[in-house]
Amino acid sequence: MVEEETTRGSAEENPSRPSDPAQGEQKAKRGGGPRTAAGKERVRRNPIKHGVLAQTPVIPLVEQEGDWLRLRERIFAYLEVEGGMEEALADRIAGIVWRLHRVVRYETEAISRQLAEVPRDWRAARRVSKRPVGEAPTAADVAEMDAMIMARLLPAEETMDKVMRYETKFHRFLLQTLHQLMLLKGLRRSSYGHGREHGMSDLNPTGLAGRAGRQPLPARALERRASVGELAAGITEIGEADG
Repeated sequence: MVEEETTRGSAEENPSRPSDPAQGEQKAKRGGGPRTAAGKERVRRNPIKHGVLAQTPVIPLVEQEGDWLRLRERIFAYLEVEGGMEEALADRIAGIVWRLHRVVRYETEAISRQLAEVPRDWRAARRVSKRPVGEAPTAADVAEMDAMIMARLLPAEETMDKVMRYETKFHRFLLQTLHQLMLLKGLRRSSYGHGREHGMSDLNPTGLAGRAGRQPLPARALERRASVGELAAGITEIGEADG
C-alpha cells in the first residue's frame, strides 16, 4: 500500500515521467533527436551555427557576436563545406579572417589616438616655444595643426612593426589552411573524377580513367578549377564586405 502511494506521488510531482515503465523504455530507445526531414536538416548545420565546441574569437565589449556569425556563415557558404573535417578547417579560416580584421581595427585605433592628441600637443608646443595661444585659432594655427595631422596619418614605427608582423603571420596561416582544405576536397572528390578541380591532378592521371574505373574529367570541371590565391581573394572580398 505504501509502495503504491509512493509511486503515484512521484508521478504527480513529475508529470513528464511516464507512468508506464514499458512506455518509458520505448521512449528511451527512440532517443531525443529529430525524426522529420526538416528537423534533421536544421540539426545537421548546428556546428556551423554554434561553432566547434562553442568556441568564439569575439572579444566582449569590443566585438559583436552577430558580426562574427555572419562572417563565418558566409565563408562556410563560399567554401561549400561538407563533413566535419572541412568544417574544422573552414572554422579556422573564418577565425583567421576575423583576426585580420582585428589587426586593421588596431591600426585604425592607434592612428585615431594620434590624431586626437593633435590639439593638445599643438598647445603644448606653443607653450614650450613661448608663443601665445589665442581663444580662437588663426589661419596659421589651423595650417600648423593640419601639418601635424598629416604627419600622423601613419602609425608609429613600433605599431607598424607589430601590425605587419601579425598580418604576415595570419596571411600565411590563411594560405596554409586554404591549401589543406583544397587538398581535402581533392582527396574526397578524386574518386568521382573531380579532384582536378582543386589542384589534385595527380590523383586522376591522364590515361588511367579506364583502368581505374574512373570517368574522364569533364571539360566543365577544368573551367572551374580554382587555386589557393583565388580562394584567398574571394574570402578577402567577403571580409571587406562584412567590415
